[in-house]
Amino acid sequence: MHNRKTALLCGAALAFALPGLAMAQTAAAPAPATQQDEQQETVLDDIVVTVERREQSLQNYAGTAVALTGEDLKAVGVQDISDLEGRVPG
Repeated sequence: MHNRKTALLCGAALAFALPGLAMAQTAAAPAPATQQDEQQETVLDDIVVTVERREQSLQNYAGTAVALTGEDLKAVGVQDISDLEGRVPG
């Protein structure tokens, strides 16, 4: 009877102790960023379009839209809005 009671108490003690040990483990630390990783990070600005009298992000716009920079326009020789005809949809 004594051995059975001791085994039962040891089993109960293990059942209560093991989950606590499992939770005490820490996750592995992330690897430090290398110089090459830092150079490859790109920050993109939000492009806001005004359609239907409300502003929304270009990513959330359901219609057709083209985002051109001033450099893009100079590269293709756009002087006024009529020069965009046939170059962009819509």
